[in-house]
Amino acid sequence: MKYIHFNEIEKYGYLAIQTTKQAGDMKDKFNLNKILTDLNISENCIKGNQKHTTNIYCIEKNEKVDIDENEVIDGFISNDTNYTLITYYADCLPIFLLDPTKDVFGVLHGGWRGSANKILEKGIDLMLNKYKCKLENILVCFGIGISGRNYEIKEDTVDILKTLLTFNNMITYKEDKIYLDTQKLNEQIAKDCGILEKNIFKNNYCTTEGDFYSYRKTHTPERMVAIITKKR
Repeated sequence: MKYIHFNEIEKYGYLAIQTTKQAGDMKDKFNLNKILTDLNISENCIKGNQKHTTNIYCIEKNEKVDIDENEVIDGFISNDTNYTLITYYADCLPIFLLDPTKDVFGVLHGGWRGSANKILEKGIDLMLNKYKCKLENILVCFGIGISGRNYEIKEDTVDILKTLLTFNNMITYKEDKIYLDTQKLNEQIAKDCGILEKNIFKNNYCTTEGDFYSYRKTHTPERMVAIITKKR
């Protein structure tokens, strides 16, 4: 299987996928173009360089976009369904956003730093204030990242997280090890923002266990992509 579909988004007429190792390294343009061809996507693809920031680029309807692929952007939001939004991963958490009533959609790169600095809150704020979405209509769907059962962190990371977040159940202490669950972290942020629990979608995949690239596991330079676009 070259990619995994997220049906919670796709039932609203959007395409939301994440590639696997079978699709190859998405940093190789040949491999990425093969996937885009398979998905019948030929133009208006927006990409950036993910560096664990909270930088979100908004693409307005009918805006002419010319982004340098090396520009540091960790998320995209748009109300122009002609565009396809693409971000790169190898353990970090893709976060798909959609308001199907307004056709506002996005994807965010949620590593622990970006997540802890509340890139999701920033994305939700943009949907509310810039695009006039309503909280009850916003869907938050998590893609595939390293899971809380395998994402070991150190005490100094916990100390940083404590300065940025109100803790709930995102940290697990098991014997002499500490584990972080970025899905639970972002789920808490989504709920704190007022997103309805029924509109938050999680999964049980883990990049260290399945057919995925994992930097934590192998220090690979290879990457998967998360893609969201309106179905053609």
